[in-house]
Amino acid sequence: MNAFLDSILKELLGKDLTLITLSVCYIWSGIGAFIHWAYSAIKGVKKSDKSPRHFSFKYWWKNNILHKVISILLNIAVIFVLLRLSTDLKIDLSFGLYPAALIIGYNIDKYIMLLNDKLKQK
Repeated sequence: MNAFLDSILKELLGKDLTLITLSVCYIWSGIGAFIHWAYSAIKGVKKSDKSPRHFSFKYWWKNNILHKVISILLNIAVIFVLLRLSTDLKIDLSFGLYPAALIIGYNIDKYIMLLNDKLKQK
């Protein structure tokens, strides 16, 4: 049974990607998204009367849960596709996988937030 699961994992990850590398890239991507979350919370402007006067983690999470979930799922998908297909797509990651994952995590969250703001304006 263990050999069967190993073969499935090897097929899924390919010959160049390891589970450890993928996991560490997910962690760095999460750090990038968290940096953007913290930055946006610090520079956030009170936009409604329902907003608390002081920062409230509970309000922040409740108000942005859809944005956070979409950002996390999209980060997981993009990091997996990037790492799995980087050799096939001839993507040069010579500057480092982990900085790339950090940048991807930050920027995906940024673009999801911009898209969310555009949709709220309509």
